[in-house]
Amino acid sequence: AVKWIAEKYNIEMEEEKLKKEYSKPVQRLEKLEKDTIAYFENHRGISNNTLLRFKVTDSIEWMPKAQGEIPVICFNYFQEGELVNVKFRGKNKDFKLVKDAKLIFYNLDSIKEQKECVICEGEIDSMALHEAGIFSNVSVPAGAARGKLRLEYLDNCWQNFEDKERIVIMTDNDEPGKLLRDELARRFGYHRCFKVEYPEGCKDADEVLLKHGRDCLKKMVADAKEWPLEGVLSVFDDLIEEVCNYWDHG
Repeated sequence: AVKWIAEKYNIEMEEEKLKKEYSKPVQRLEKLEKDTIAYFENHRGISNNTLLRFKVTDSIEWMPKAQGEIPVICFNYFQEGELVNVKFRGKNKDFKLVKDAKLIFYNLDSIKEQKECVICEGEIDSMALHEAGIFSNVSVPAGAARGKLRLEYLDNCWQNFEDKERIVIMTDNDEPGKLLRDELARRFGYHRCFKVEYPEGCKDADEVLLKHGRDCLKKMVADAKEWPLEGVLSVFDDLIEEVCNYWDHG
Protein backbone atom coordinates (compact mmCIF):
# COMPACT_ATOMS: atom_id res chain seq x y z
CA ALA A 1 0.00 0.00 0.00
CA VAL A 2 2.82 2.41 0.89
CA LYS A 3 4.60 1.59 -2.34
CA TRP A 4 1.42 2.22 -4.36
CA ILE A 5 0.90 5.66 -2.76
CA ALA A 6 4.56 6.56 -3.33
CA GLU A 7 4.26 5.73 -7.03
CA LYS A 8 0.96 7.62 -7.34
CA TYR A 9 2.45 10.84 -5.93
CA ASN A 10 5.95 10.39 -7.41
CA ILE A 11 7.62 10.04 -4.03
CA GLU A 12 11.02 8.38 -4.07
CA MET A 13 11.22 5.61 -1.54
CA GLU A 14 14.17 3.57 -0.32
CA GLU A 15 13.36 -0.06 0.35
CA GLU A 16 15.25 -2.17 2.83
CA LYS A 17 14.58 -5.78 1.95
CA LEU A 18 15.07 -8.19 4.80
CA LYS A 19 15.34 -11.73 3.47
CA LYS A 20 14.66 -14.49 5.94
CA GLU A 21 17.32 -17.18 6.07
CA TYR A 22 16.03 -20.76 5.90
CA SER A 23 17.70 -24.05 6.73
CA LYS A 24 18.43 -26.30 3.77
CA PRO A 25 17.22 -29.88 4.22
CA VAL A 26 19.54 -32.80 3.62
CA GLN A 27 18.21 -34.81 0.71
CA ARG A 28 17.09 -38.35 1.55
CA LEU A 29 17.76 -40.53 -1.47
CA GLU A 30 16.77 -43.95 -0.14
CA LYS A 31 14.29 -45.70 -2.44
CA LEU A 32 10.98 -46.83 -0.98
CA GLU A 33 10.87 -50.32 0.47
CA LYS A 34 8.61 -52.88 -1.25
CA ASP A 35 6.34 -52.96 1.81
CA THR A 36 5.89 -49.18 1.62
CA ILE A 37 5.06 -49.31 -2.09
CA ALA A 38 2.57 -52.12 -1.43
CA TYR A 39 0.94 -50.06 1.35
CA PHE A 40 0.44 -47.07 -0.95
CA GLU A 41 -0.90 -49.21 -3.79
CA ASN A 42 -3.19 -51.46 -1.73
CA HIS A 43 -4.39 -49.11 1.00
CA ARG A 44 -4.17 -45.62 -0.49
CA GLY A 45 -4.72 -46.19 -4.21
CA ILE A 46 -1.39 -44.55 -5.11
CA SER A 47 0.69 -46.24 -7.81
CA ASN A 48 4.46 -46.62 -7.81
CA ASN A 49 4.63 -44.34 -10.88
CA THR A 50 3.01 -41.54 -8.89
CA LEU A 51 5.36 -42.12 -5.94
CA LEU A 52 8.29 -41.80 -8.36
CA ARG A 53 6.79 -38.68 -9.94
CA PHE A 54 6.49 -37.04 -6.50
CA LYS A 55 9.98 -38.25 -5.51
CA VAL A 56 8.80 -39.88 -2.29
CA THR A 57 11.70 -41.53 -0.42
CA ASP A 58 12.52 -43.48 2.76
CA SER A 59 14.71 -42.59 5.73
CA ILE A 60 15.45 -43.27 9.37
CA GLU A 61 14.72 -40.20 11.50
CA TRP A 62 14.33 -39.18 15.12
CA MET A 63 10.60 -38.52 15.55
CA PRO A 64 8.87 -36.57 18.31
CA LYS A 65 6.01 -38.94 19.08
CA ALA A 66 8.18 -42.06 19.02
CA GLN A 67 10.96 -40.27 20.96
CA GLY A 68 13.51 -42.19 18.94
CA GLU A 69 14.81 -43.07 15.49
CA ILE A 70 12.29 -44.95 13.36
CA PRO A 71 11.67 -45.70 9.64
CA VAL A 72 9.81 -42.83 7.97
CA ILE A 73 8.39 -41.83 4.60
CA CYS A 74 9.81 -38.57 3.21
CA PHE A 75 7.50 -36.20 1.35
CA ASN A 76 9.93 -33.87 -0.42
CA TYR A 77 8.95 -30.25 -1.05
CA PHE A 78 10.40 -28.61 -4.17
CA GLN A 79 10.33 -25.02 -5.42
CA GLU A 80 11.67 -24.38 -8.92
CA GLY A 81 13.20 -27.86 -8.78
CA GLU A 82 15.11 -27.15 -5.55
CA LEU A 83 14.47 -29.15 -2.39
CA VAL A 84 13.37 -26.66 0.30
CA ASN A 85 11.67 -28.85 2.92
CA VAL A 86 10.85 -32.45 3.85
CA LYS A 87 7.91 -33.77 5.80
CA PHE A 88 8.69 -37.01 7.62
CA ARG A 89 5.86 -39.40 8.39
CA GLY A 90 6.27 -42.30 10.79
CA LYS A 91 3.82 -44.78 12.27
CA ASN A 92 0.88 -43.61 14.42
CA LYS A 93 0.66 -40.25 12.61
CA ASP A 94 4.11 -39.18 13.77
CA PHE A 95 4.91 -36.09 11.65
CA LYS A 96 7.59 -33.44 11.51
CA LEU A 97 9.01 -30.92 9.03
CA VAL A 98 12.65 -29.86 8.79
CA LYS A 99 13.35 -27.30 11.52
CA ASP A 100 13.65 -23.70 10.25
CA ALA A 101 13.24 -24.79 6.61
CA LYS A 102 11.04 -22.83 4.22
CA LEU A 103 7.31 -23.61 4.34
CA ILE A 104 5.64 -23.86 0.93
CA PHE A 105 2.81 -25.80 -0.69
CA TYR A 106 3.55 -29.43 -1.55
CA ASN A 107 3.83 -30.17 -5.30
CA LEU A 108 4.15 -26.43 -5.97
CA ASP A 109 5.98 -26.74 -9.29
CA SER A 110 2.99 -28.60 -10.82
CA ILE A 111 0.88 -25.41 -11.02
CA LYS A 112 3.45 -23.34 -12.89
CA GLU A 113 1.99 -21.67 -16.00
CA GLN A 114 -1.42 -23.28 -15.33
CA LYS A 115 -4.58 -21.16 -15.21
CA GLU A 116 -6.35 -23.59 -12.85
CA CYS A 117 -5.26 -25.47 -9.75
CA VAL A 118 -6.66 -27.50 -6.86
CA ILE A 119 -5.63 -27.04 -3.22
CA CYS A 120 -5.98 -30.01 -0.86
CA GLU A 121 -4.89 -30.76 2.70
CA GLY A 122 -2.38 -33.59 2.55
CA GLU A 123 0.46 -34.98 0.47
CA ILE A 124 -1.39 -38.24 -0.17
CA ASP A 125 -4.48 -36.26 -1.27
CA SER A 126 -2.24 -34.41 -3.74
CA MET A 127 -1.07 -37.75 -5.14
CA ALA A 128 -4.66 -39.02 -5.26
CA LEU A 129 -5.60 -36.04 -7.43
CA HIS A 130 -2.62 -36.82 -9.67
CA GLU A 131 -3.89 -40.41 -9.98
CA ALA A 132 -7.20 -38.99 -11.23
CA GLY A 133 -5.45 -36.94 -13.91
CA ILE A 134 -5.68 -33.64 -12.02
CA PHE A 135 -2.01 -32.76 -12.29
CA SER A 136 -2.15 -29.06 -11.37
CA ASN A 137 -2.65 -29.40 -7.63
CA VAL A 138 -0.95 -28.51 -4.36
CA SER A 139 -1.32 -29.42 -0.71
CA VAL A 140 -0.89 -27.28 2.39
CA PRO A 141 2.14 -28.46 4.41
CA ALA A 142 0.75 -28.53 7.92
CA GLY A 143 -2.92 -29.46 7.60
CA ALA A 144 -5.70 -27.39 9.13
CA ALA A 145 -5.48 -26.07 12.68
CA ARG A 146 -8.10 -24.55 14.92
CA GLY A 147 -7.68 -20.93 15.92
CA LYS A 148 -5.68 -18.26 14.11
CA LEU A 149 -4.50 -19.30 10.66
CA ARG A 150 -1.15 -17.67 9.81
CA LEU A 151 -0.57 -19.52 6.52
CA GLU A 152 3.15 -18.74 6.39
CA TYR A 153 3.45 -21.12 3.44
CA LEU A 154 1.15 -18.84 1.41
CA ASP A 155 3.24 -15.78 2.31
CA ASN A 156 6.29 -17.63 0.95
CA CYS A 157 4.86 -18.43 -2.48
CA TRP A 158 1.73 -16.35 -3.17
CA GLN A 159 3.28 -15.23 -6.46
CA ASN A 160 2.70 -18.75 -7.83
CA PHE A 161 -1.05 -18.10 -7.67
CA GLU A 162 -1.17 -14.64 -9.24
CA ASP A 163 -1.99 -15.97 -12.71
CA LYS A 164 -4.66 -18.44 -11.55
CA GLU A 165 -8.17 -17.87 -12.90
CA ARG A 166 -9.85 -20.82 -11.14
CA ILE A 167 -8.76 -22.15 -7.75
CA VAL A 168 -10.67 -25.19 -6.47
CA ILE A 169 -10.25 -25.54 -2.71
CA MET A 170 -10.57 -29.16 -1.61
CA THR A 171 -9.48 -29.15 2.02
CA ASP A 172 -10.78 -31.86 4.37
CA ASN A 173 -14.51 -32.22 4.88
CA ASP A 174 -14.45 -31.38 8.60
CA GLU A 175 -14.68 -28.20 10.67
CA PRO A 176 -10.94 -27.30 10.65
CA GLY A 177 -10.77 -28.08 6.94
CA LYS A 178 -13.71 -25.80 6.18
CA LEU A 179 -12.20 -22.97 8.26
CA LEU A 180 -8.97 -23.32 6.28
CA ARG A 181 -10.94 -23.43 3.02
CA ASP A 182 -12.73 -20.18 3.88
CA GLU A 183 -9.51 -18.41 4.88
CA LEU A 184 -7.74 -19.47 1.69
CA ALA A 185 -10.68 -18.22 -0.38
CA ARG A 186 -10.68 -14.90 1.47
CA ARG A 187 -6.99 -14.40 0.73
CA PHE A 188 -7.07 -15.50 -2.90
CA GLY A 189 -10.31 -13.63 -3.64
CA TYR A 190 -13.77 -15.21 -3.68
CA HIS A 191 -14.29 -14.28 -7.33
CA ARG A 192 -11.87 -16.99 -8.51
CA CYS A 193 -12.34 -19.64 -5.80
CA PHE A 194 -14.58 -22.71 -5.98
CA LYS A 195 -15.66 -25.24 -3.34
CA VAL A 196 -16.36 -28.95 -3.73
CA GLU A 197 -19.12 -31.16 -2.34
CA TYR A 198 -17.88 -34.46 -0.90
CA PRO A 199 -19.82 -37.73 -1.28
CA GLU A 200 -21.38 -39.06 1.91
CA GLY A 201 -18.79 -40.63 4.21
CA CYS A 202 -15.74 -39.10 2.53
CA LYS A 203 -13.38 -36.71 4.31
CA ASP A 204 -10.65 -36.08 1.74
CA ALA A 205 -9.52 -36.65 -1.86
CA ASP A 206 -7.85 -40.01 -1.14
CA GLU A 207 -11.03 -41.41 0.43
CA VAL A 208 -12.99 -40.37 -2.65
CA LEU A 209 -10.43 -42.12 -4.88
CA LEU A 210 -10.61 -45.32 -2.82
CA LYS A 211 -14.39 -45.45 -2.39
CA HIS A 212 -15.66 -43.96 -5.66
CA GLY A 213 -12.78 -43.98 -8.13
CA ARG A 214 -10.95 -41.52 -10.36
CA ASP A 215 -13.97 -40.39 -12.38
CA CYS A 216 -15.82 -39.29 -9.24
CA LEU A 217 -12.80 -37.28 -8.10
CA LYS A 218 -12.52 -35.60 -11.51
CA LYS A 219 -16.25 -34.82 -11.52
CA MET A 220 -16.04 -33.25 -8.06
CA VAL A 221 -13.40 -30.82 -9.28
CA ALA A 222 -15.22 -30.12 -12.56
CA ASP A 223 -18.53 -29.48 -10.71
CA ALA A 224 -17.00 -27.29 -7.96
CA LYS A 225 -19.34 -24.44 -7.09
CA GLU A 226 -18.63 -20.73 -7.28
CA TRP A 227 -18.27 -18.92 -3.98
CA PRO A 228 -21.49 -17.07 -3.07
CA LEU A 229 -20.74 -13.35 -3.28
CA GLU A 230 -22.42 -11.07 -0.74
CA GLY A 231 -24.89 -8.62 -2.23
CA VAL A 232 -25.35 -10.56 -5.48
CA LEU A 233 -28.92 -11.69 -6.23
CA SER A 234 -29.54 -14.53 -8.65
CA VAL A 235 -33.24 -13.81 -9.30
CA PHE A 236 -35.43 -10.72 -9.11
CA ASP A 237 -37.80 -12.58 -6.79
CA ASP A 238 -35.33 -11.87 -3.98
CA LEU A 239 -36.14 -8.16 -4.28
CA ILE A 240 -39.83 -8.15 -5.25
CA GLU A 241 -41.18 -7.53 -1.74
CA GLU A 242 -38.81 -4.61 -1.16
CA VAL A 243 -39.62 -3.07 -4.56
CA CYS A 244 -43.39 -3.36 -3.95
CA ASN A 245 -42.93 -1.68 -0.58
CA TYR A 246 -41.18 1.25 -2.29
CA TRP A 247 -44.00 1.49 -4.83
CA ASP A 248 -46.76 1.40 -2.20
CA HIS A 249 -45.17 3.63 0.46
CA GLY A 250 -42.63 5.79 -1.32
